[in-house]
Amino acid sequence: MTKRKAISKKIRFEVFKRDSFTCQYCGKKAPEIVLNIDHIEPVKEGGNNELFNLITSCFDCNNGKRARKLNDNSVLTKQRDQLEIIQQRKEQIELMLEWKKSLENVEVDYIQIIIDYINSKIKPNTLNENGKTNVVGWLKTFKVEEILEAIDISAEKNLKYYTEEIYQESIEIFMSKIGGILRGKRMKPIQQRIAYINGIGRNKMYDWENVTAKILLNKYTKLLENYGWEEIQILEYLDREIQPFTIESKNWTNWKNQIENWILNVNQWERDDEIEFNEFISENEEKISIDEKIILDFNFIQDNLQVLIFFGSLFPEFNENKFKTDYYELITSFFNFMRENYIKLIF
Repeated sequence: MTKRKAISKKIRFEVFKRDSFTCQYCGKKAPEIVLNIDHIEPVKEGGNNELFNLITSCFDCNNGKRARKLNDNSVLTKQRDQLEIIQQRKEQIELMLEWKKSLENVEVDYIQIIIDYINSKIKPNTLNENGKTNVVGWLKTFKVEEILEAIDISAEKNLKYYTEEIYQESIEIFMSKIGGILRGKRMKPIQQRIAYINGIGRNKMYDWENVTAKILLNKYTKLLENYGWEEIQILEYLDREIQPFTIESKNWTNWKNQIENWILNVNQWERDDEIEFNEFISENEEKISIDEKIILDFNFIQDNLQVLIFFGSLFPEFNENKFKTDYYELITSFFNFMRENYIKLIF
């Protein structure tokens, strides 16, 4: 039998940190509960104190709850155990604080890495306090790699040099564009393209209405999507038609009116399709027998029933079986009425 060795505080801390101070059995977290270290492979079966054989568990999961009568000695034992638990909790809180401080140090390191990287782009200039505040804000939302990539993109597009010196104005533009690049990278391709077209219009037309343009372009692309266009088709259309049209447009009013006309055209496509579909149904309706029509209607009603049950289940007093019974009785009456009246109309 392997002799049990005490687990050092350092190893306990590493296990707690790895498991985010959370019991891996029940999911409870410190400091609400006292954490223990459990052996995955028990010591009596040859398990050791290596990190890979240790796991975080709470006191209850590791030791189990025992229900037994307490005598005088057991009361004292219980009090002593409670004091030990309090001490363990205190130590674990101290470990958590130490862990939190280490994470804060990592964040500070990331901030400095990004500041140094920006400074390398704008040397001999350095980032001011406002710029450093921006860096802290970016790190709350974006990964370090994303920020570094956005810095590269903005530097390549916006930093301007005169001989070997950087224009001060271009540094301000360079910094102001990084946030937009980061947000743009998170957008879906269609949204990225819309933002790009919006940028063209904003730079070209003094009276450009940014919000209205975005609404119109979103509405237009959504209509195309609803009509059945794939994402690649919409992107190609934006590149082939909308972007050149935006570049060539003389003013905001002309651009807006044309986009609104195109939106009306797509709506007309849908109405034309609906008319064709209805004409097709009218032409073929006589070929459908009464029983076939009832079967088609019944399948449609079955689908609707599932939707009604879903919404009904949101109410506490909803009785699914009673609802189904009432529903089918109503549908049966309706089918009988349809059959009788349909036959009368034909004959």
